[in-house]
Amino acid sequence: GSTSLRIVGSIHEMPFDAAAVAHRLLALPPMPLAHGAAFTGRPITRIHADDRYVLKSRLDRRFADEATAVAWCRQRLTLERRYAVYHPARTWLAFVAEDGRWQAANLSPRLAPLHLLADQGRLSEAALLQIVRMYYRMAGRFGQRLDEGLSNFGLNADGALFYLDDDFFAWDEHASFVAMIGQWLRAYAGQWLGADAARRLGETIARALHDHMGELDVDIVAEGIRDLYLPASAEASRRALLEGLLAGADERPNASLFGRGPVALLADIHANLPALDAVLAELDRRGIRSILVLGDVVGYGPHPEACIMRLQRRNAVVIRGNHDHYVAHRGESKASMSVSAQAAADWTIQRLTDPMREWLAALPLKLADGPRLAVHGAPVDRSYINAYVYEMTYQRNLDALAALEKKICFHGHSHIQGTYGRRRSQHLPLDERPCQELGRLDAALVNPGSVGQPRNGDPRAQAAIYDPARETVEFLRIPYDLAQTIADMQRFGLPEQLVQRLRQGR
Repeated sequence: GSTSLRIVGSIHEMPFDAAAVAHRLLALPPMPLAHGAAFTGRPITRIHADDRYVLKSRLDRRFADEATAVAWCRQRLTLERRYAVYHPARTWLAFVAEDGRWQAANLSPRLAPLHLLADQGRLSEAALLQIVRMYYRMAGRFGQRLDEGLSNFGLNADGALFYLDDDFFAWDEHASFVAMIGQWLRAYAGQWLGADAARRLGETIARALHDHMGELDVDIVAEGIRDLYLPASAEASRRALLEGLLAGADERPNASLFGRGPVALLADIHANLPALDAVLAELDRRGIRSILVLGDVVGYGPHPEACIMRLQRRNAVVIRGNHDHYVAHRGESKASMSVSAQAAADWTIQRLTDPMREWLAALPLKLADGPRLAVHGAPVDRSYINAYVYEMTYQRNLDALAALEKKICFHGHSHIQGTYGRRRSQHLPLDERPCQELGRLDAALVNPGSVGQPRNGDPRAQAAIYDPARETVEFLRIPYDLAQTIADMQRFGLPEQLVQRLRQGR
C-alpha cells in the first residue's frame, strides 16, 4: 500500500498534484549526498528526486502524531511566506516514516544549483547579483543570514534565483558575507569576474546595503573586503569591486604616517576649539607635524566647523567616530549615543555644510599599518565605532587584537587616558604614567585621552605622542580656556549636563 501522506500547503501556488508527486518520489531510493554532488546535505537529510521535483526531509523533523507534524509544517509555511526566498510552489507535507512516526518534508520543483553551474562554467554574474540582493533583504528585514554556499541557491528555467537550504543563521555583522565575496574573487576573478563585472558587483552590494541595512554597513563590508587575503591575480577585481561599492570614495590614508618620526595621537576632540588649539600649540612647540585623530571630531561641543577646518589645514589623518558618523548621515541609528549627546549631534547636523558632512562620511573606520591598528572604539567591534575598551572588556579586546595579528591598537571613545597591556600572558590593568615603553609589552591598547571632553577627573585637554622608532608613548595634559568653551555651549543652548561634565572632567 501507499504511504499515509498529508499535504499541508504551499508557499504561493501548487501547479502540480503534490500528493501524486510525493508518493512517486518516496517510492524511489534516497539520492546520495556528497560535497560537490548534485545534492549536498548533512547525514540527517534525506532527498528523493527525479528530473522535475525534489522531496527533502530531515530525521530531526519526525513527530509522534499527524497533528503535531501538520502544526509544525503550518508554522514553517508561515515563516517561509514571510521570508519569500523559496520557490512559490514549495509545498510542505507530512507522511508516515518507516518507524511509524510522522515525518515533515518539503516538495519543490527541481532547480539548477549554482555550484553545478559553476563546475560547468555556466555560473552567471546575474545569479551572484541576485544572491547579494536576497542575502541583504533577509538580513535587513529579519536579522537572519542565509547559508552562503553556492549549493544552497538554484535557478529556474527563467534564471530566477531561489534559496534551497532549510536553515537560517544568526546575523554575524557581515563576516560570512565577506568570506563569500573572497571565495568568488579567488574562483572567478580570472574568468568572468573581471574588473567591469566586479565593479557592478560592488555597486549591487552598495544598493542592497542602502536599501536594507545602513550607511555604516557599507564601510564594514569595504573594510572586510580590503582585509581579505587574495592572490595577485584577483587584486584588479578587488579594487574594482571596492570602487563600485564606495562609488569612488575609497580614498584612505596611507600607511606612511608611522614612517615620519613621532606622531601626535588625538581623540574625542568633540568640537572644543580652545582645547584643540591648546593641543596644536603644544605640538608646534615640540615640532611635531604628523597627527592621527582617532575619531569624534564633532559632537558635544560648540565649534564643529572650526575644528574640522583646523584638522583639514593640518593635513591630519582622521578616522571616523560614532558622533562623526551620526552627524555625517543625519542621524544614522547604528551610531549609539545618549539623549544629551544626540541633542548636541542633532544641533551639529544643522551647523555643518554639506561638504563638511561629506568629509566626515568619507573618513575611514580604521587605519592598519604593520603591527598597528587605529580605531575609534574597540577591536572587538566590526564597526570599530561603538564598543568600548575599559576594565571589563580590555582582555577580550587584547584577544581580538591578537586575532587580527596586531600588537598595538590606538583608540578613543572611552575618554580615559592610558594603556591596557599584556606581557607573557599576564594582563596589565590601566597604566596612566606619563611616559611608557610599549616595546616591553606583547600587546597594548593605547588611549591618548580626550582633547575636548575628558572623563578621568582631569578637565585639561589630553593627547599623546607616539614614537614608532623607540616604541614609546608620552601622555599630555594641557590647560586651556575652559570658560570660553562653556560660554559658547551655553550661548548655543547645548545641554547643561554636557557643560557640567566638561567642567568636572567626568
